[in-house]
Amino acid sequence: MKRYLLFLFITYFFSHTSAQTISGKWTLTGPYLFPVNKTSQVNGMGRVCQIVFHPSSPSKMYAASASGGLFISTDGSKTWKVTGTDQLPDMSCSSVCVDYTNDQVIYLGSGDPNYYSNSYGIWKSTDGGAKWAQSNASIGNRLAMDILMNPSDNKMLIAATNDGIWKSTDAAATWKVKKSGGDFRQMIFHPADSKIIYAVTATQFFRSTDLGETWTAITLPDVSSKGGRIGVSKANPDVVY
Repeated sequence: MKRYLLFLFITYFFSHTSAQTISGKWTLTGPYLFPVNKTSQVNGMGRVCQIVFHPSSPSKMYAASASGGLFISTDGSKTWKVTGTDQLPDMSCSSVCVDYTNDQVIYLGSGDPNYYSNSYGIWKSTDGGAKWAQSNASIGNRLAMDILMNPSDNKMLIAATNDGIWKSTDAAATWKVKKSGGDFRQMIFHPADSKIIYAVTATQFFRSTDLGETWTAITLPDVSSKGGRIGVSKANPDVVY
């Protein structure tokens, strides 16, 4: 009899509390089961390696992601659309450069800058990112950390890679090495003089005064760092961080 009464009590309790629990307006907020990728990491949590603004339209932005391809936003980053990089081999994206005379021409560096690994070299699109073709003659599959375009000649490109600095004068059809060796991490123009370019490896600082043709090493006060980043003040272009 005691067991029977206990059973009735439990049945009544759970039926009563369940009715109270599900009443009202409720919506599911999680947890959601995300699929995992080949390295057992949760999909949908991407890593962006570089963000570049459109040369003339500040609301248009380009984001090169570690393994999700190249994304483009036309509304100041509120929404993003993936380009045709989904049709390319499985690879990471490290850098992006947009032609300031024609934004349908886009250059994309492949490889992972976080793990400093090569991939498939530099790619080029002439239709806004819908289709891509490799543009890595001579430069090979090197990881391009930064790709810069000469502000006065859109066919001249300079790429800082994990193995030297390379230059193209024919819109990436061919490349020539201008600084042999060096695990370069970043490269930027002087804000007031485009002939001057700064580039850093993990432990060294270099400067070019002839649009990347030649490079001079500048002594640093401390080389214990293993990073390497550059910042230049537009208010005072002579100040370099």
